[in-house]
Amino acid sequence: MLCYKLTDRDGYTQRGKTGETLWSEGFVLTLPETEKPQLCTACVIHAYPNLNLGLLLNPLHAAIKNPLIWEGECESCVSDWGKLGTFQLTILRQIPMPDWYVEADIRQRVMVRFAILSAEAVLSIFENRFPGDDRPRKAIEAAKEYLNQKGAAAARAAAAAADAAYAYAAYAYAAAADAAADVNFVELADHAVKMETERI
Repeated sequence: MLCYKLTDRDGYTQRGKTGETLWSEGFVLTLPETEKPQLCTACVIHAYPNLNLGLLLNPLHAAIKNPLIWEGECESCVSDWGKLGTFQLTILRQIPMPDWYVEADIRQRVMVRFAILSAEAVLSIFENRFPGDDRPRKAIEAAKEYLNQKGAAAARAAAAAADAAYAYAAYAYAAAADAAADVNFVELADHAVKMETERI
């Protein structure tokens, strides 16, 4: 299957740390197979099944500033709602950054839209479990208000709205993790990109 790997501008992941790797076209990394592979461990190579989702989750995962994108081929041995793990990853080529990510204002809007869609997908589950906690709903409303604003006011509100929506999307997801496994976050990521790029 196709997958996507994000690296720093020099092609590295884990630079200066255990597991430092330099990625390039044609590079193949293979790890020994284990019986019970787990994400967020050194026993698997991490990648994303979808480019848009990978870029949207990068701030929560590796937080690589101004990343390079590599398209690769792998067979997933473990996955969760946002990333996958594999024992072998072959880099096919470096690919350009999508237009929505290059433009900072569009990127910000896509990130907020994705946070809204993700939080809404698990909101009812969260509210059933914690009926007195309206923070995720308020964060969603604030984020939607940001998307409806124009000009300088929108610019000032952007960071706060995105941070709040992302925080409570993650909070709602964590509180409803089992049910959230049924949410297709790849579709939500692609939908967020489509909604915000088609409005231009």
